[in-house]
Amino acid sequence: KRHCRLCNDTGYTAEGRCRCLQRLICEEEAKNITKGSPLRLCSFAAFRLEYYEEAPNEQGLRPREIMTKVKDYCQAYAEDFDCGSPNLLFTGATGLGKTHLALSIANDVLQKGFSVIYDSCFSLLNRLEKEHFGRSHEPGDTMSSLLRADLVIVDDLGSEFTTPFSIASLYNIINARILYEQPTIISTNLSLQEISQQYEDRIASRLAGHYERLNFIGKDLRPKRKHGCQGGMV
Repeated sequence: KRHCRLCNDTGYTAEGRCRCLQRLICEEEAKNITKGSPLRLCSFAAFRLEYYEEAPNEQGLRPREIMTKVKDYCQAYAEDFDCGSPNLLFTGATGLGKTHLALSIANDVLQKGFSVIYDSCFSLLNRLEKEHFGRSHEPGDTMSSLLRADLVIVDDLGSEFTTPFSIASLYNIINARILYEQPTIISTNLSLQEISQQYEDRIASRLAGHYERLNFIGKDLRPKRKHGCQGGMV
């Protein structure tokens, strides 16, 4: 049965490679990059709000109340996702569920048929560096894939060893996806001031000016979780 009216499923038109083939290539490249990540393990249903304190903290904020709003926002974001969705910046200490909600969004968006790239900042930048300097043993063009995917999720910004190359690569990813209005989600344990100090002011300014910030609060939940995403949160 024919699916693409532009190329009759040949993959090519008179202008060259068809959009349907471009999308298939992008999806395969995204799968290759995210093949080692636990995309299918986390869900919004497994996000345990009862792990957050109900009483006010030192700043007078109620962690459970705040995190209920954060979870609801992320769930609505996944439900309404399209290629014009906003960029998100998840900030907060380790063990508060940033990775869990990022993976939950990725899982739902994938089920809608969009292409998603999810990986840690360390892994992505390491892959880019190996490809750039000819040390990669795997085929692919990670930067091109990052600039074509419908949604890119960069987890744990700040955990990697920073070099001039990694800083330039990170800026290129963030800036290019802003220019092309492609949604990106970044999670980090760093504040914007710490990001500015560790990287560059231009990276911090783009995150501050072009990303909606969701601040995760509470105490480290890892001692409370059981095994993996389905029993707790990461």
